[in-house]
Amino acid sequence: MSLWINRSSRDGSGRSDILLLPIAEMMLPAIILLAMVIALGLSGALLLTGFGFVLFLIAKISQFAKGIYVSRGSKSRSPIFRTCYRVGYGLMIAGLMAALFSFKISG
Repeated sequence: MSLWINRSSRDGSGRSDILLLPIAEMMLPAIILLAMVIALGLSGALLLTGFGFVLFLIAKISQFAKGIYVSRGSKSRSPIFRTCYRVGYGLMIAGLMAALFSFKISG
């Protein structure tokens, strides 16, 4: 299973780019991570959420150091802090989902 994205180039040359995203291969690590966190229970889910929040906070503090207190998205960040921001959000969402699943399984 894959996702195809067709877009025209931004440089005005009229060239068309096709991106192939292997969805099944991208979902496998997420499913394995979620299964591991569910196996650890609520403490593992909270640990994952906390780690994600720390990454998110690192990215936000870098913005505060630049004097930017309110921002939308991650475009104004450097590449390393953009990665921290996105991975942090992903881990927080995965941890919250795992916490909900662990309550459903145990309750």
